[in-house]
Order: sequence, then C-alpha cells, then structure tokens
Amino acid sequence: MQSMAIYDNLPRQIDLILPSLQALNDLGGSASKHKVVEKLSDNLELTEESRNLLHKKGSNQTEVDYRAAWARTLLKKLKAVENPRRSIWTITDKSKWYLENSTNEELEKQYKDLGKSSIEHRHIQTVTADEVPRPNGFSGQHEPTKTVLAPGDYSIEDMVSEGCFVEQDRIRNTLQRLHTKKNLILQGPPGTGKTWLAKRLAWALVGQKDEKKVRAVQFHPNLSYEDFVRGWRPSSDGTLDLVDGPFLEMREAAIMDEEGKYVLVIEEVNRGNPAQILGEMLTLLEEDKRDADNALELTYKREGEQGIHLPPNLYIVGTMNIADRSLALVDLALRRRFAFVDLVPEIGERWKDWGRDRCGFDESVLSDIQDRMSNLNETIESDSKLGRQFQVGHSYVTPQPGSETNPGAWYQDVVESEIGPLLDEYWFDEPSKAQREREKLLEGLDWL
Repeated sequence: MQSMAIYDNLPRQIDLILPSLQALNDLGGSASKHKVVEKLSDNLELTEESRNLLHKKGSNQTEVDYRAAWARTLLKKLKAVENPRRSIWTITDKSKWYLENSTNEELEKQYKDLGKSSIEHRHIQTVTADEVPRPNGFSGQHEPTKTVLAPGDYSIEDMVSEGCFVEQDRIRNTLQRLHTKKNLILQGPPGTGKTWLAKRLAWALVGQKDEKKVRAVQFHPNLSYEDFVRGWRPSSDGTLDLVDGPFLEMREAAIMDEEGKYVLVIEEVNRGNPAQILGEMLTLLEEDKRDADNALELTYKREGEQGIHLPPNLYIVGTMNIADRSLALVDLALRRRFAFVDLVPEIGERWKDWGRDRCGFDESVLSDIQDRMSNLNETIESDSKLGRQFQVGHSYVTPQPGSETNPGAWYQDVVESEIGPLLDEYWFDEPSKAQREREKLLEGLDWL
C-alpha cells in the first residue's frame, strides 16, 4: 500500500489550474484529456511512481488524472477552455490572456469569487440520525450521521408549492429509500406525475435545481449499451472513437465531486431492454458494490483500464408505466437492485386546495370533477380486464395556475381530447362502454 506522503507531495488540484492551461497550450491548443495529463506530468517533471499512483479514494484512475480533471473543470468555469466534443479540450481566446497576464493564485481567486463551486461552497449541514425527521412508523437502521438540506435549498416544501399532492411524510420516506438504496423506480398508472416527481426528488436529494447534477434520459426500443454506457462512434476524421455515454459521464462527474450528489433520471425504464442497455452496470448498481473492490471490466475498455465501479454518490431514479400493454416486463435481477414506489391518482383535498387557491376554480367545480374521476377510477379498478394500474391520474385534471380562465371549457376539452381517447384504448373491445364512461364525466354539469 502506498504511503500517504506520496500523495501529499503531488501538486494540489488548485495548484494545477495554470499548469494545465499551459500544457494544453503547449500541445497546440487542442488535445485529448489523456495527452494533456501526459504533457502536464512532463512539464512538472513527475516521477513514474507519481504518474502511476492510483487515486486514493479507489476510483481506478490515477491521482494525477483526478486532480487534472478537477483543474480542467475549473478552467471551463473560467471560460479558459472549451470541451467541443467528448474527451477533447480546446483553449479559448480568453486563455491566451490568462497565460500572459495571470498567476495561478490570481486564477484561484477568480474561481473562488465565482461562488459556484459545488466542491468547496456547498450550503449543507450535518446532523445526527436521531435529528433527521422520520415519517410515522419508520424504524429503519441507517448511517449514524446524515447530510440534510439547509434552509434555502430545494426541499420538500418547494415540491409541494409546485403542485405535489403526495403526503409529505411519504415524500420523506421515498427520499430516505433513495438515499439508502441508491436506485429507485416510481411506477404507476398514466397521469400520476412519475416524471414530474422523479426530477423533483432528484433536485431535493441534490439540494438545488442543478442541470449538471441531475440529468434525464429516456429508454426506448432502439437504445443500446453502446449508446448509454460506452461504444465506438465515427469521428470527423473518419476514424472510430471510444465514447462514453450519459451513464459513464454522470459517473465521472460524481467521482470528481465526492462531496456532492448526482442523479440520473431514467424515464420509461421498461420501454427499452434494461438488461441489454445496462450490461455489467446492472451488477455495479447494487448499493453494497459501490467500491473499488467490486470493480468490473467493461465490454469496451480503454487502454490500461483495469475495471470500474460506481461511486456511492451516484443515484438512479427511474419511472415505469405499468398500464401500457406493449411494454416489457422488468426482470427480477433489475427489481432486486431498485426500490419501487407506487404512485396513485391524487385527486384529494390537496388537489382541491391547489385548484381553488392557485387556479381560482370554484369549490363546487372541483368537487364535481373529483367525484366523477373517483367514480371512473372505481369502474376501471373493478374491471377484470383492467385493474388499479389502469386508473386515470390526477395530471389529466390538474389545471396550471393562470392558464385556465374558463373551467367548463377546459374540463370538456380534457375529457374529449385526452381522457376519452384513453378510455377508447382501454375498452377497445367494448366501444359502447368507453363512450358511456366518457359521457358520465360530462353529463349533468351545470357549469359547462
């Protein structure tokens, strides 16, 4: 095992800002990140032992690679470099001024003045497990300490103010499951706000609406391992490049920022072939395999790459439609690695409060819609060919604040153009029943 003193002898990340820029400039202003690290090591006259020293957190990348990547990210924030295509870095006109007029210390100060570093300027607080709010009946055993959102960050209260009708205790429990299991899937009938809630759970876990820390992708029948994880891509010069997909890009971002949380939101998990798309990542997803000891070689590995693992600060939130008959069933291997949370139509008091207080709808109008949707969902649930998974979600009948001035016209449009066609699909072999249920949603309403 390497002595920690060897790590201490290497330049700090913050000390590599200007040297990294100089190395890229020495290479003609544009080069791959691997060439930049090699040139940087040459300029700093690092020994072979220092160059090959693995990152002390066990990320299967060298320590020099790790620190140089941090410096490149900082240079990008300073608009000194660009990343026009994956793995290629290019200097900007601004960088020439930096090289001629700035010291490393001055660049460090500019970086700190930005006040945007997710590594050094996180507004969080740490409390003991006993101080973390628990939903009623929750008795899980988890870590002795917990990082929770500080006031002012994106929180459960923000979710509610934006129109979340799920009980706050249940949201807390869901966030707790995501934190401990690392991987979570929201499943439910159409219109229950799966994608909407998935993104907000991710923001609440991260603590802010940060596009760099929360990324959304969608599975579909044509998506492959080569698209999602890593594969060969043609380049502009006619050769093939080994390119990382969104999954490994998020993994690298999480490894570079060990104090932060990163979330990949996967929409429609069962619309593609999860086992084929994920490949060996399916094993690495498990919460107890998030360390270097469980690293696996990839199907397409880079030169010198021994294997990779997923960091513990990378989380997956998926969504799954359980009503679409055309979608694939999820195999048991995937189910074992994810926590599943069922979403149901939330057309209750919180939904009525939203319609009245935020949209200006009359209480009687909301009560009529609530009663008719509840009756429809009871009919769907009691149908032996359908069931609970085919109920109609609240999103269909949730108006947006300020967008609807005529409740009657809006509701009639929703029934005729959205809910009606859905019912036609449900009862495709009983068109008269579909028509009858459609009419029940509208008949006898004096405010239409």
